[in-house]
Amino acid sequence: MILKVMGKDVEFLYDIMDKYTEDAQKANKEELVGTWKKIKSDRPTHVTLLKEALLKEIHGV
Repeated sequence: MILKVMGKDVEFLYDIMDKYTEDAQKANKEELVGTWKKIKSDRPTHVTLLKEALLKEIHGV
């Protein structure tokens, strides 16, 4: 389960997020661009948390 969520987070971060940001830029929606950029900057933290949880599950810590 954790690995599946990590995969979705990474996919969202690197594939979909750039598209959403680009669409907002084309529509001149700067506030929305800022929102997507903030979400993108927060996502690596989520991926790190999931990675740590996965390692704990694997090693039984």
